[in-house]
Amino acid sequence: MSKFSGWCAVAYRPRRHEEFLRWPVYDCNADSYCMQCANVDKTTVSYAPMNTPPEMSPYARHVLICVGQYCDPAGKAERLYRQLARMLGELGQYDNPERVKRGITPCLGVCYGGPLLVVYPDGVWYHDLDEVKLQRIVDEHLRDGNVVEEYVFHRLGVEQRP
Repeated sequence: MSKFSGWCAVAYRPRRHEEFLRWPVYDCNADSYCMQCANVDKTTVSYAPMNTPPEMSPYARHVLICVGQYCDPAGKAERLYRQLARMLGELGQYDNPERVKRGITPCLGVCYGGPLLVVYPDGVWYHDLDEVKLQRIVDEHLRDGNVVEEYVFHRLGVEQRP
């Protein structure tokens, strides 16, 4: 059995309760609370001491999706972010050393052509995302390591053509 017993939506962390009270808890509407968290008073949970360094499990890539109002005026990015979790499958699992972390950001500094997605450490920026494009990026880039060139508008460290 894994050292984790699944994902806890209250703590946004894997279920590993011997250390649960060290982690901050965020208010959330998720319906997948684990048994111990379902009865926790979220307003009184303590935090780790300030001098305790946080833990980071290994991961291979970090994907950020811009949810800014200028980049994504139609509000599609947050839905794509939620779909990304399902699309990643085992690549999104906390104890997978090839894990792809995902996050949202209010601004990537481009402010049009979105929804935008950037993959680090690769430094590859994708534009005009939809469900089909996102699935291709997951399958081809994140799983197989092949950049989906037709959706790329920028690469970190590569000089851009005028």
